[in-house]
Amino acid sequence: MTSDVAIETKELTKRYGTLTALDGLSLSVKEGEVYGILGPNGAGKSTLIRITCGLLNPSGGTVLVRGIDVRERPEEVKALIGYLPEETSLYEHMTVLEYLTFFADLYGLGREEGGKRAHKLVERLDLGDKRTERIGTLSKGLKRRVAIARALIHDPSILILDEPTSGLDPVASLDIRELIASLATEEGKTVLLSTHLVWMAEQLCHRIGILSKGKLLLSGTTDEVCGRLDARQTSVEVVVESHPGTKMPHATDAKVERKGRVCVLTFPGVELAVKALEKLRLSHPVVSITTAQRSLEDVFLERFSRSEEGRD
Repeated sequence: MTSDVAIETKELTKRYGTLTALDGLSLSVKEGEVYGILGPNGAGKSTLIRITCGLLNPSGGTVLVRGIDVRERPEEVKALIGYLPEETSLYEHMTVLEYLTFFADLYGLGREEGGKRAHKLVERLDLGDKRTERIGTLSKGLKRRVAIARALIHDPSILILDEPTSGLDPVASLDIRELIASLATEEGKTVLLSTHLVWMAEQLCHRIGILSKGKLLLSGTTDEVCGRLDARQTSVEVVVESHPGTKMPHATDAKVERKGRVCVLTFPGVELAVKALEKLRLSHPVVSITTAQRSLEDVFLERFSRSEEGRD
């Protein structure tokens, strides 16, 4: 493993009986980057994260965190990692400060250092006016901030976040996304982010990897992945008259849908639309022509929208 790699998996496999959750997965996350793992439900995202954090043992392969084998030296790895699971159990009877200082003590920070870290994180995560309130009285968004503060209490260099905005309203979700971005850019944290929200991965991540059925299908920058998936292609929508009962227009390269008294033809590219239009105009009056650039999310939903039940 090179020195600029924070996390590396090699031929990582996880089986549950006859079910294979991860199938020879190899990927690397660079120091200081935000790397997004995308995939439908059941693709293996959470399994990958739990193995990386030392919470599950793989059936085969290895995970290295800053060159340390997770299976051989799990406690050293856990000291480097701050982990935020999708569902976080908080001690809701505690106040925010009590909770954070309790976990600081578990990490062996000591009363003075732990107290400093807790107060610093309360301010850093805009929890200052909630520091003495019991966690059970807080909103979902604020509870998520407390959970992130817990993941940061020992000042880890690597953050592993599993669906960090799950269940949050739009305002709270935006707050968490901005926080993640600032932790990477301002504090140099390496972030491994698992999500099924393509737009969030595009917004936050330096690179993304797409998982499906436990395998890494693609990895790279957003533009690189889009290029591999033809996601930046311009589509052309042509609307023509086609009354019910009449023959629908035919175009080999288009998706054709009838909508009342018109038909909508969608072409995956300008050149294909131009070629088809010459013949199409002879048989069906054209009502409108519009163009749009397909996004990574459009392509992702087309190819990977179905969940892969029982795999994650």
